[in-house]
Amino acid sequence: MSNQLNSYLRTELEGFDEVVLVAHSMGGLIAKDHILNYISGEGPRPIGYVSMAVPHKGSIGALLLSPSANVNAKEMQPLSEYSDTLNTEWYERKDELPKCVYLIATHDECVPEVSSLPYKVKTADKFTLDHDHTSICKPGSKKDLS
Repeated sequence: MSNQLNSYLRTELEGFDEVVLVAHSMGGLIAKDHILNYISGEGPRPIGYVSMAVPHKGSIGALLLSPSANVNAKEMQPLSEYSDTLNTEWYERKDELPKCVYLIATHDECVPEVSSLPYKVKTADKFTLDHDHTSICKPGSKKDLS
């Protein structure tokens, strides 16, 4: 799916030099993969990343889908090889990443707070909001912090 995102950005945003990726849930993992594999000159350069209720360390809900053959559900399980590899590289390269902001939903039924951060981040880069997994990406008004 990261390759599909790359193709979209290169074709639909070909006139832009930079992009900020705002991603919710599994989309945040796809965006992270894209950022880590971005090659300079191939589409707009990611200069920002907004993580909204992203299961950086996996989701218990994905375990419920584990009997299915869905590869995405397997990759989102806690302690999956994919999520571990992605987070390890994200942490090791944190000094070269674009500006990252993490939004945490206090009433998230899918992504617990401990999973909504890839590692310990500065307080200035994380925001805990009075939302659930779905409402965090659907602001109710212009004053809604999400």
